[in-house]
Amino acid sequence: MAKTVWAFPIFLALLYPGGALGKREPGGCEKYEHVRPNLLLEEDTHIHGRLTDEKDKPLKDFRVEIRKYVSEKKQILFKAATSDENGVYDLGRIFAGQYRMLPSPTRAFKQPGKLECHGDECDLDIVLHASEGEEAESACPVK
Repeated sequence: MAKTVWAFPIFLALLYPGGALGKREPGGCEKYEHVRPNLLLEEDTHIHGRLTDEKDKPLKDFRVEIRKYVSEKKQILFKAATSDENGVYDLGRIFAGQYRMLPSPTRAFKQPGKLECHGDECDLDIVLHASEGEEAESACPVK
């Protein structure tokens, strides 16, 4: 019986190399997530909006990034902005193309799936949902 108790934590350590709370090896981050573009712009678009949490509380001082999507392993920072005390951000004009928009600077919140903008003006209000089992500080970068 004692061997089973000791074997289980070893099994978990092998299954989750960095632990169960988001502390993963930097080189092993890619195997945990598949990065896809979450914003397709068909024309140059002015993007702005508001960040809130699930309780409609504004998220202030959040770094909002938009990255040009090149591949699953490569995205290039295009623009960034910081939300104000009301959660309002403004990224300015973004060229047509495929992007990865990251409204949360940490893994404490889930990054949004598909975001939609149509036309040359986009008021993109985003509600961020808390991540389960992830820590704000993680060995894996936010993608």
